[in-house]
Amino acid sequence: MRPEAAQKTWQPLPRRADSLFEPGYNCWRTGVANHAAMIVDVRNFYLAIAEAISKAKHSVFIVGWDIDSRIELLRGDDRMMLHVPPVAADLLAWKAAQNPELHIYLLRWDYSVVFMKAREVMAKLAWQAKTPSNVHVCLDSTVPSGASHHQKIVLVDDEIAFTGGMDIALGRWDTTDHAPDNPLRVDPNGAFGPYHDIQVLVDGPVVRHFAELVRQRWKKARGLPAVPIRRRQWVSRTQLPPSWPSRFPPDMTSVRCGIARTLPTGYTDPPVREVEKMYLDLIERAEKFLYIENQFLTRENIARAMNAKLRSTPGLRLLIVSSYNPQGIFEQEAFWGSRLVFRDILYEGIEPGRVRIVYPSTRRAEGDRDPEPVRIHAKICIVDDRWLNVASSNLNNRSMGLDTECDLVFEAETPRQRAQIVTIRNRLINLWTDFGNDRITQLVDGGAPLDSFIGGPQRHFLTEVDDSIFTAGDFRDITVPFADPEEPIPLPVPYVMGGRKKMTGRFLGLCLTAAAILSIAFMMLWHFTPLAQILEAGRMQAIVTQLGGSPGGIALILLAYIVGGLLMFPLTILIVATTAAFGGLKGGILAMTGSVLSAAIAFALGRKAGQNLLKRMLGGRLKNINNRLKSNSLASVAMIRMIPIAPFSLVNLAAGISSLRFMD
Repeated sequence: MRPEAAQKTWQPLPRRADSLFEPGYNCWRTGVANHAAMIVDVRNFYLAIAEAISKAKHSVFIVGWDIDSRIELLRGDDRMMLHVPPVAADLLAWKAAQNPELHIYLLRWDYSVVFMKAREVMAKLAWQAKTPSNVHVCLDSTVPSGASHHQKIVLVDDEIAFTGGMDIALGRWDTTDHAPDNPLRVDPNGAFGPYHDIQVLVDGPVVRHFAELVRQRWKKARGLPAVPIRRRQWVSRTQLPPSWPSRFPPDMTSVRCGIARTLPTGYTDPPVREVEKMYLDLIERAEKFLYIENQFLTRENIARAMNAKLRSTPGLRLLIVSSYNPQGIFEQEAFWGSRLVFRDILYEGIEPGRVRIVYPSTRRAEGDRDPEPVRIHAKICIVDDRWLNVASSNLNNRSMGLDTECDLVFEAETPRQRAQIVTIRNRLINLWTDFGNDRITQLVDGGAPLDSFIGGPQRHFLTEVDDSIFTAGDFRDITVPFADPEEPIPLPVPYVMGGRKKMTGRFLGLCLTAAAILSIAFMMLWHFTPLAQILEAGRMQAIVTQLGGSPGGIALILLAYIVGGLLMFPLTILIVATTAAFGGLKGGILAMTGSVLSAAIAFALGRKAGQNLLKRMLGGRLKNINNRLKSNSLASVAMIRMIPIAPFSLVNLAAGISSLRFMD
């Protein structure tokens, strides 16, 4: 046993001639995982991190897209396995109080207002109210406009790290059985359907790189350093560290790995696109069987690379497991509409049976005719028996250039490690087919057509996707620039020329941006302060009735619609109150008139101020969007009204900025 030597500068592992990893190109760092365990599905992840946190002595870092204090980590019989508080906030508060020298860091993306309904309100205040002072909370807002922090890492005592696709978030918990009717699959927002995800747990030298990464993130977001990386005793390759959760034996040992990242323009200079390069290199090295699980499939150059590899390698087959039904109109048009294009590119010119995009379903019993689709959130790529990528990144535009991502890629160097990767792949395919390891091995090694994996009467089965039942992709040009951009959405700023500030489109853009910020601030006031009391139906109806009975009451009510719209007041509440106060016919006419006036004024403001601004912001994309609006204006308006891009008034402003006609 010897103390770990301090690393002043990191040195990559000696590169073998056939190694995948190129630090500085397709990965950030390389290292060795002494042990690695696949954590399949969120029930197991929550059980594993609960045990690991209960053993922590020095530090805990939780980095995520979301970290919700209300989540039950331990449910049902799992509560009997560990004698710790089952709810996330209670567990961390208990552990922090038990050991005041322990520091716990929670670093969560400071999310867009679009996700408000799916996230915990006032999350930072909630965590701070429920935990002692040695639990440090930061909402990370350092990414540029339109981007999100999408890395998901849990680090315990700088000796074990979890990374992959999982968050401590709403709507995630499920078992590997994915039963259609699991009463434990419920969160504060209600019950939800079967859900699949993957994380990997590692120890060994590679963990030090995760320790550096999370501290870099913390310092950039918080402005203050976290506790230094722990100087600990060396741990042998055969010995599991003390914080390793006991119920999860390793699936791989002494395996070489590389960390690949995406860091967008505006977050770092120059931007980092290791993830995209890693995917392209993995695809290029595939020879026999490429297995992928991924939530979103929209990145067209990835589809083209796959198609080219299939054409050049006749023995290669590609099976992609993704989700079936979109969650909301926004996802339907931006991501499912783009998956239509992805599939067309991928399938073009390839023989039947060599490539399939499928989704999994589960039945209550064998032969049941009412199966339930399983939502895929996992991001995993397995190339033959050589490489395994457990990722936070989707195969979409955002993950390749806009969001922060962190993928961990394993490289098998020995026959034993190759066999371990095959075991992991077969175990995952068996989740969706119930075929068993022997049959899966026979189908893969025997070159069977991929249709052999589809269908069957068993409880778990695969079906080929057909996104045309959800969308024709007509609104991709409108939704993709907001939902799945590759680059940050630029915000206009004023500039100074000749010592004088010009009232140019850029400066005007800043004014509009400030107005939008103020509008959103008003919206927050309506929702999260005592002003929210007037949103109660009875109180709002009384106010409208009082206005209607006063001199010039109708004009005052219409003025309330106009002013309320500009201040982000929820006009739906005002419409309901107006109808209740004046009856269906009169109230409906009055509400319609007020809503149209509010929309028309916001439209006029956008038309007057913003055409040049939008041209600078969107460039060529504006032309595509405008062409779509011109050719299908009424349907486009209806679609935009249903998509939660922004509050009512901001949508009206945006409509005015576009080339949409006033009558439409």
